[in-house]
Order: sequence, then structure tokens, then C-alpha cells
Amino acid sequence: MSALGQEDLLNLERAVVDSSSLRALRGGAHTGPNPTDRAKNGCKRHLITDGNGVPLVVQTGPANRRDEQWLPCLLWWLWVALSYGRRCRPAALLGDRGYGFPWSIALALAWGIRSLLAVRGSPHGSGLGRTRYVVERTHSWFGHYRRLIVCYENTGAHYQGFYQLAACAICAKRLRDGRQAGESWQPFAQAA
Repeated sequence: MSALGQEDLLNLERAVVDSSSLRALRGGAHTGPNPTDRAKNGCKRHLITDGNGVPLVVQTGPANRRDEQWLPCLLWWLWVALSYGRRCRPAALLGDRGYGFPWSIALALAWGIRSLLAVRGSPHGSGLGRTRYVVERTHSWFGHYRRLIVCYENTGAHYQGFYQLAACAICAKRLRDGRQAGESWQPFAQAA
């Protein structure tokens, strides 16, 4: 993170948070019944990216835990990851209605981050195509690593380690390409 910050390749005007459910073939404490996949074993990937889609924090856990329950852990790891750079927090946090509970909005404000979390019960139109697409695109980047498409691990620490390694590879590609903030950047464009 600090190398990306020194090269001015991080866009911390906003951070975007989202999660994605994945199937887990083996059980373990890091899996749970997936409510979106007929209660089969599953894991959930929780992700915070910068405004350009660079992964800042990635955490894995059971698929049956709600999104907002992971927000304190994600914000803490975000503070740890960014404390080595120039800035310790993003200016704003953007997310869907899964994170829009009053206590999670208050938590973001308590961390000194402006909350752009969609409030529970608000009408649709949370800006997926305009602003939140960067986190969805980063979820698809993790799908380029075949080992991460399905959880084969018996322990959560191993699965988390694979995600940390993939996030490092994505950040290294960003650092190698060296594009300025605001430019369109696709680390897997040459592979397609």
C-alpha cells in the first residue's frame, strides 16, 4: 500500500465496500449455509477498494453472516493498511443497503469518514453503474485466480492467505503499470 501511495496511484477520495458469496466444497469454521445458494456451504469475500478499484482490504468469512457485521473489522484493517502511507483514512465510504444500518453509518462517521452508505429501505439506484462498479470489477479480478473461485480449504486462514496473495498481485500489477489516478485501468485486459 505504501508503494502505491508514494507513486500517487491510490484514489482515497472515496472507498467502496461490497461482498460476494462463494461456494465452499469442504466445511470448516470459515463456512456457513449460503442463503443465496440453497443453504449449501459457502464463504463470503468482503472487500474495500479505493476509488479506482485497487483492493485495500479483503477478508473472508462464513456466507451466513450479514454484510454490516464485517464493517468494524474491515475499517480496522483499512486503518492498519493505510497508516503506513500519507493518509490514514479515505474521505468517504460508499456501499449498498447491506451496510446502511444506522449503527454502521455512525461507525463510519466515528472513524472520520463521510458515509455514503445507502440507507436501509431507500429506493433502488445506489449508483452501481456510475460509482460502485469499481468494487464489482475488483470482485471479477479475483475471479481470474482459479483457486479463489471455489473454497477448497479446510481452514479459513489458508483461504484468507490466498486472497491476500491475490490482492498483492493485483496491487503489484497496478504499480507496474503506473497509470495516474482517474485513468481506466484493467490488470487483466491483456489476458482477455
